[in-house]
Amino acid sequence: LPLARKMRGRLVAEIGELRGLNTKELESIKAFVTRTHENWIPKFKEFATQFPRRSLIIGTTNEDEFLADRTGNRRWLPVEVQAVQVDDISRDVLQLWAEAREMFKAGGIQFDAAERLAAEVHEKYTIKDAWLDIIERWLDEPDLMTGEKPRTRDFLRAADVLREALNLDPKNISRREQMRISNVLQNCGYKSVRKFLEGKQQRVFSPE
Repeated sequence: LPLARKMRGRLVAEIGELRGLNTKELESIKAFVTRTHENWIPKFKEFATQFPRRSLIIGTTNEDEFLADRTGNRRWLPVEVQAVQVDDISRDVLQLWAEAREMFKAGGIQFDAAERLAAEVHEKYTIKDAWLDIIERWLDEPDLMTGEKPRTRDFLRAADVLREALNLDPKNISRREQMRISNVLQNCGYKSVRKFLEGKQQRVFSPE
């Protein structure tokens, strides 16, 4: 609520250094930037009031790779900013606002165009897991005995990937590593599904 109050009447709200995108706060940040209204009790009022958001939320960072969530990246449109010519902007600011106003009047907010542009550049700014390259190579390496490529299997289990691709014992792997495998496989084009195997339900990964 204090943040919602601070945003009232502001044109731009900044998330400095994109803090929280790589932490447990990620889900809260995703929900925050997606909201279109704020609901809180104004000072000296008795009841809560719903206020439509009228601010543009931007995040700033000096990192080359900062997008960490495959499902939440669509919320961001990465834009690289070089040296800013302050004098030129000051001179042309009214013209820029006038052009923006006419574009808005003609077609509203171009959400589809923004998402399309964002999707084209997301890969460049996505944080790469060190396991990704290893697992991608393994998926396309033929088995020495059978010639089978792991990518041709109907499904993969996290334990198989850990053992065969990374030479790790699944028994010694924590929940964090399991989630890491899940994220890597999703980036490789797999989806998590439940399958009845060996007499019980198991989570496996199937090609999308």
